[in-house]
Amino acid sequence: PSSDRRHPASAIALVQASLAEVGHVPISQPYDTRGQSFANIAAELTGADRRDEIVVVGAHYDTHKDSPGADDNGSAVAALLELARHFARQQVPRTLRFVAFTNEEAPFTRRKDMGSRVYARTCRERGDNITAMICLESLGYYSDEPGSQWLSLGGLLLPRQGDFLALVANRPSRKLLARVVEALSKQQGPLSYRPLVLPTNFPGAWSSDHWSFWR
Repeated sequence: PSSDRRHPASAIALVQASLAEVGHVPISQPYDTRGQSFANIAAELTGADRRDEIVVVGAHYDTHKDSPGADDNGSAVAALLELARHFARQQVPRTLRFVAFTNEEAPFTRRKDMGSRVYARTCRERGDNITAMICLESLGYYSDEPGSQWLSLGGLLLPRQGDFLALVANRPSRKLLARVVEALSKQQGPLSYRPLVLPTNFPGAWSSDHWSFWR
């Protein structure tokens, strides 16, 4: 799924239908900016034991104007919808929210009308107790060619091949990163992952929806 900025309604309808199809009740957060209407779409499972502790799993459904969006960010939206399907009829200890964000890409990135910033700001105003936020971003790209991974700092920070998942946290969320790494270490599979803790405003690390929640 990807949103043409002129016609985001088709992407919204697809996300809403996919969530409703597996039993969720989609919740829309519409807002207007730059003379157009946009919306974040959420689905929530109330926790059985710690309902006041909220875990947000999010992915943006818009894409860059020069991209077909299959990797960035259709792959992550597909994962988000599959997770929503998987958990739809399960009992969870904490409240679990699946959120499809609008307006992650330029010209909205890190601005007040970025979809995840609008959503995070509303959560703060309501006093929501968000204990964790997992941002799904660009999961569909894979290459073992040297130089295919651009945020490597010449291989000093990350491998120069884009054949792994990067798990990124800032210092306040490093304990959550450790929990994610622990969970992934129990899974069997060929795909490798690289955890790293970066400054909140580090280039590359600050360009997706987790940044709104870090802020």
